[in-house]
Amino acid sequence: MRAIGSATAARRVSHAVARVVCVVAVLAPVSVAITPAHAAFPGPDGRIAFVGERTGLPQIYSIKPDGTDRRRLTSVRHAGAFDPFWAPDGNSLLFTRSPFRRNATSSIWSVDADGTNAHKLVGDDWFSYQQASYSPDGYTIVFSRCYPDFRACDLMSADADGTNRHRLTTFGDEFYDLRARFSPDGSQIAFAGFGRDGVVGAVYVMDADGSHLTRITTPGLGAADPDWSPDGSTLVVRTHCCPDQPSGIATIAPNGSGLAILASPAKALDFGPTYSPSGDSIVFERDSPDLAHYGVWVMAADGTNVTRLVGRAYSPTWGSG
Repeated sequence: MRAIGSATAARRVSHAVARVVCVVAVLAPVSVAITPAHAAFPGPDGRIAFVGERTGLPQIYSIKPDGTDRRRLTSVRHAGAFDPFWAPDGNSLLFTRSPFRRNATSSIWSVDADGTNAHKLVGDDWFSYQQASYSPDGYTIVFSRCYPDFRACDLMSADADGTNRHRLTTFGDEFYDLRARFSPDGSQIAFAGFGRDGVVGAVYVMDADGSHLTRITTPGLGAADPDWSPDGSTLVVRTHCCPDQPSGIATIAPNGSGLAILASPAKALDFGPTYSPSGDSIVFERDSPDLAHYGVWVMAADGTNVTRLVGRAYSPTWGSG
């Protein structure tokens, strides 16, 4: 889905699918929204990474939490860099490299926090790999593996260098398992599932080995983009019940209780919320309804003090300092 036309067009198509997923599920086979990747582990608040298009192609940048000291971290050519995710120590990031060629497959890369030492971890000619994230000890990564035509996506884990891969969920016709995130203690994984058991989109939690898979959000909530709070007590999610309604941000306990709406903008679409390592704030992407205007925003963990951090940016993730 990323590898179409320009990078901006790819982002808009991805989010447009997210907006109409309810209607698509009723009228036709489910389409999947390839949404941003994010998470934070406990620690002091460090830099925020995001995707920007100053060079014309999507590249990974980072800034300080006050929006200053912008730095470019990737220099991907003939492709886009997406889905940044910080290592627990804040010294490197994972990202997805997606070529803008028909039938090209995406791969998972790592780059140091200063933009050096970019190298591929997972990739081949048969599947597209994306949305990788670390375990809290930094020894394991979990990611989505999709058919090149995106007719299905499952979840896999691997050692941090990309070796020793294991499948966590199984391929199913029009099943899409995305945005997998380890809990801060490493015992569980939350992810967004589309098409499972006839449910268009919901958040699921399972043990780290893929067992005891449980849906924790109701079908009507249209939840996706889960991220754990640093203490593991809460998940922040994107909500989108209906195509003619704005998407918002909510929190919910890992057992599915205690749903609380934090942000439900009347004229905007919110995506990819992620906690700061301190747990005091949440960073997220906010788009206009037509997706023409977009940026990275931050708010307090209770939904107050909503402030724009940087414009023409998306897919934020908060690293440790």
